[in-house]
Amino acid sequence: MNPDQNAERLRSVFARDCNAVAWPTARPFDPDRALRLIHRLAFPRAVGTPGERLAARLVERALTRSGRPVVRERFPVGTTARRVGSLLAFLGASVLVTIGVILAASWPFLSALCALGAGYLVNAPWIVTRSLADRFRARVWSDNLVTWPTTADDAEAAPARVVFLAHYDSKSQRLPTGLRVALVVSVTVGCVILVGLTLAKMVLGHVVGFWPFAVLGTVMNGCLIALMCNASGNRSPGALDNGSGLAVLLELARVWDARDDAPVEVVFLATGAEEVGLDGARAFLLRHEWWLRERPTLLINLESLGAGSRVWLAGSPGAVSLAEAVAESQSIPTARFRILGAGMDHEPFAAAGLDTVSLLGDVVGTSAVLHTPHDGIHLIDRDSLIRSARLATHLALSWADRLRRSGDSPALAVVRSDEEG
Repeated sequence: MNPDQNAERLRSVFARDCNAVAWPTARPFDPDRALRLIHRLAFPRAVGTPGERLAARLVERALTRSGRPVVRERFPVGTTARRVGSLLAFLGASVLVTIGVILAASWPFLSALCALGAGYLVNAPWIVTRSLADRFRARVWSDNLVTWPTTADDAEAAPARVVFLAHYDSKSQRLPTGLRVALVVSVTVGCVILVGLTLAKMVLGHVVGFWPFAVLGTVMNGCLIALMCNASGNRSPGALDNGSGLAVLLELARVWDARDDAPVEVVFLATGAEEVGLDGARAFLLRHEWWLRERPTLLINLESLGAGSRVWLAGSPGAVSLAEAVAESQSIPTARFRILGAGMDHEPFAAAGLDTVSLLGDVVGTSAVLHTPHDGIHLIDRDSLIRSARLATHLALSWADRLRRSGDSPALAVVRSDEEG
């Protein structure tokens, strides 16, 4: 197949639904170019390492070559504070579980309170709130790489804004992501069972013996010890997490162009330190929250794309509903993604009440290799990259088009439509 035929075939892929929003430029998304970008970015790049700085330079160079000047926004990263904070949270959960088991016989109500506290602590490292790490910063710095709209984009006339974001750092851990999540879920479920046992103890008295509490506490403490031993490192090449999302962002930046029928102000953001408490996303929100609220803004996080036959969605309810509607019009299969023990860059924005959605590949099926040395280019599927890019593009254009026609937030309009239905 010659290059012209290949380009025509790709155009037909994007336009196969006659009711879909058209691809924004004459140049279609090039999955082969995205694959080459992933290959170039597939090396360890933990925060504060030479690999991370090299990745930032590669991203900056790619965006600049696309005609989008890059602004570096430096921020401090609490690597040590977050590592110690997570360790203390798991240790505290273990102490509360032990106390809860001991108190179950004589003070079941206090035992239930200990179980609830343990359930909170085991999930605390991924709860999006201010933490002690925000005050005790290590001497590690990272950069957000931002391309702001140029005058050619006619940004002032656009009633809507879209921010495409993807993180460029990676990390490895002793436990793969799937096992870590399973341990967090097990402890959380164990806390719920412990509360149930204490309530049964309060009602039934001596019918409920000590041994169920002892066995459950032992299993939960075993899971917590494993989580405490789950140290981070710099051995993962991070092809899927998140070289794939970053490559899609860079390719979208290359082919994106303004449209008169769907005017939108577009920003491309490569965040740093996502693997350390979502610090890059937090820093961008802290610095630019006023800008994000100035006009209706949709943030589209590209995370671990390029695996599986469907696109997984997570984020604020209205934005997820809008993404589902757009995906249905494009015949792209989707599913909602909810999980404990993991964080994504959309979460700080969602917690602030902004419209945001994460597009993900099959992070469930590949969870055994995420954050390990086996997260390589072999995991990436070309067709899956195309689906993700199509959905991201049409989602941005639908946001702009619906806002232009209705004058209301598209995500809010979808929520109202669901409520009326």
